[in-house]
Amino acid sequence: MEYKYITLAAISRTYRFVFHKDLNKDFLLFLKNLTYVVSGALPSIVLLAIFNILAARLLGPAEYGKYTLIQSIAAFIGLPMIMGYHTTIAKFLPESKDYATISKTVSSAYIMTLLFTLATIAVCLTFMQDLSKAFNILPEFLMLAIMFAVLYTFYLLNMNTIRGLMEMKLYSIFQVAYAALVLAIFLISVLGGPITFQSILYPIFISYGVTGAAIFLLIRKYLVLKIDRSWLFRLTKYSIICVVGAVSYTVYSNISQVLIHIYMTPHDLGIYSAYSLAAISVTSLMISTFITVFFPTASQYNDKGPIFTMFFKLLPFIVILGIPMLIFSEIVVLFLYGNQYTTYLDLVLLFSVAGVSQSIQNLYGWILNTDSDRGVKISSAGGIILAVAALVLNLVLIPVWGIRGAVIALILSYLATFLIMTWLTNRYYRTGDLVAGN
Repeated sequence: MEYKYITLAAISRTYRFVFHKDLNKDFLLFLKNLTYVVSGALPSIVLLAIFNILAARLLGPAEYGKYTLIQSIAAFIGLPMIMGYHTTIAKFLPESKDYATISKTVSSAYIMTLLFTLATIAVCLTFMQDLSKAFNILPEFLMLAIMFAVLYTFYLLNMNTIRGLMEMKLYSIFQVAYAALVLAIFLISVLGGPITFQSILYPIFISYGVTGAAIFLLIRKYLVLKIDRSWLFRLTKYSIICVVGAVSYTVYSNISQVLIHIYMTPHDLGIYSAYSLAAISVTSLMISTFITVFFPTASQYNDKGPIFTMFFKLLPFIVILGIPMLIFSEIVVLFLYGNQYTTYLDLVLLFSVAGVSQSIQNLYGWILNTDSDRGVKISSAGGIILAVAALVLNLVLIPVWGIRGAVIALILSYLATFLIMTWLTNRYYRTGDLVAGN
């Protein structure tokens, strides 16, 4: 079968998609919701950027590296806590048209997340010494990572609930509230005593807890202590597939930090984290802001052809505009970090390419996830490939080239996975309807 990104049929379908009366109305609603999210994302990005720059500058690479390590380990611990129900709730809530269905969706997701969280805590406490050795950290650090994972799970599930309910104005408000709390509490802690990596962690802990609790109070009306078995089966079926993607994402986005800690020093990890924040984190924030509105909106439509057609049309522009933008972002952020974070032009270029590669991979995967049948399976398969490639390449390249090896491993992993996912899309959508829009 010939692989066609754009065909006359695709153009025709795209035209009908944009100018169809009902879809045009929905498109305007999408823009309205996106405006809400962006209006919250921009100030929150600025506030969090100030927080991270001050933290990195005041702590120095070694202490900042310790914070990054705990954050990365928390990502692994949080996986069996959330079990993909945050994505599931954002997927199915927009399809729920009545109170009873919304209540079944929310209650099932919350009860299962609570059970998985308690089970994960029990396992971590039981095998505390073994896990500490595996991650090469002190038990005290592991406890902090467990606390981080619990609070982030609580925050993430609540934020995705109001996202799934399409309450984008509220979502935007809580974005800003979280960022403002983090920065305010951090500044108070800085003025009140010595600066350590805990000075970053505790403001984040408090902010996750307070923001999550505020959202919980708003959506508690949907919660009942009862699980509908048929609805739970539907949610769990989708969440299991999402877990595969979540595991893969956690591995490829955090394995570099863990291996740099093992093979190198906290100082090197701090340098890597500074560059990563200035490039990869920037693109992650931009893509996640768009996906916040796009994913639940696109999930409502069966016809994904026009969406994929538009994606491949925009792909060259993402590359051409993205790399120079990230180079500029890195140079500015590294300058603000201070003299402890040396600017290496080759690292700046590598991280900018990695940031753009990640944004393409991430966006493509989320588009596939809007199709709960074939698309999410392809996305999950791509995630597995990406995780394995990242793990193997990091193990090979970090001992040889250090930080540069870690970035090259990411770039190669993203490129290989995107090509394989594109091939799988063409193969398993037999008529090519999803990519070609036929």
